[in-house]
Amino acid sequence: MTRGVLFLCTGNACRSQMAEGIARAIMPPGVRIFSAGTKPKGVDTRAVQVMHELGLDIAGHRSKALDDASIGEFDLVVALCGDAAEHCPSVPGCQHEHWPIVDPAGAAGSEEQVLAEFRRVRDELLKRISELAVRLAPEPALGVIGGSGFYELPGLSDARRVAVSTPFGDASGPLVEGRLAGRRVVFLARHGEEHRLLPGEVNARANIYALKRAGVARLVSVSAVGSLREEIAPGDVVLPNQFIDRTMGRPSTFFGQGVVAHASLADPVCRHLASSIASAAREHGARVHPQGTYVCIEGPQFSTRAESALSRSIGADVVGMTNLPEARLAREAELCYATLALPTDYDSWRPDDEVRVTDVLSVLMANVARAKAILASAFASLTANDCACQHTLDAALLTRPDSIDAAARLRLHAVLARRLGGDVKGIAGAA
Repeated sequence: MTRGVLFLCTGNACRSQMAEGIARAIMPPGVRIFSAGTKPKGVDTRAVQVMHELGLDIAGHRSKALDDASIGEFDLVVALCGDAAEHCPSVPGCQHEHWPIVDPAGAAGSEEQVLAEFRRVRDELLKRISELAVRLAPEPALGVIGGSGFYELPGLSDARRVAVSTPFGDASGPLVEGRLAGRRVVFLARHGEEHRLLPGEVNARANIYALKRAGVARLVSVSAVGSLREEIAPGDVVLPNQFIDRTMGRPSTFFGQGVVAHASLADPVCRHLASSIASAAREHGARVHPQGTYVCIEGPQFSTRAESALSRSIGADVVGMTNLPEARLAREAELCYATLALPTDYDSWRPDDEVRVTDVLSVLMANVARAKAILASAFASLTANDCACQHTLDAALLTRPDSIDAAARLRLHAVLARRLGGDVKGIAGAA
């Protein structure tokens, strides 16, 4: 994988500064981004202005010389030179690309005409960097979202923490990337590493976007649940294939603000992924329920007895507080998604039962240990498949791609990269 990209031009005032700002927002996590110029002369305020229009702040950037860059950290240099009058700089020992982009500071005309040229250059850089981001995408990963009690994934080799920014705010915490069962795996603790987030406080959009940006193609949600059926006992494993949403006001889509998509959610779980997990669970001696309906309540309180009875009456088999809108967003992001549900209690539908955190935790610890072993086995056995989950937006995206403006392309880059022309075929199969 490319370690770093250096955007290099003459002045480091316009083109390379805008390129740096865009690249930091959309390039794969872990790729170092830097800009420099052969003759730095300060950041152009017009570049600051047009970048601000996309929600990117480069006002605090400083104009840098090539000597400021640690050359050993970069293996790709993108030279931004507009015409023969400019010297096209190069760096020994690095791969080079030349993007023929004219310096907008040299544009003639009124201030508005010059700003229009800055916007044109900005949008061209966004298009080129979006394509570069797809080309530099890391090895596709398997993702794990850990629920209550599941705050780390032991057994990851070469583990490192990665902070990933998103247009939708902060994820629950840093991603932890490593290798498990020979596969690249990215782990995120849903409630934070110290369990500091209530179910309704979890920023599911940021979590899913961060995982997608990190190259996750198939995602497993590990979730503690209450059982609504006598035959589903604490300690069993459930692979829900349907969801009922009883949450209130949680943001449930990436789209809007000029981009419309209607994703099919008739079958919200990837059957290939769920089947692999079910098989691995049986191998580890678990009693497995390979399908069922998960009702997601708002929480943070557990259900009343009447609510628990109502959940049973509408056909739910387990009850939890977190898998929606998570499953909806995973589908919009074209991720294969499955839930590994771990029952800890019988909720409150039985006359003598009452959910207590202390009782839940005692069952949860044993469940989590089993879940980690199940995941390792499931990941080792996964085979390549070109799943329909990864092509959701082919039918769902209604807004014409050529009418999506630069701000929306930037905001939705991780979600729309394939649909807007990036060639990411085979991502899920490789994972």
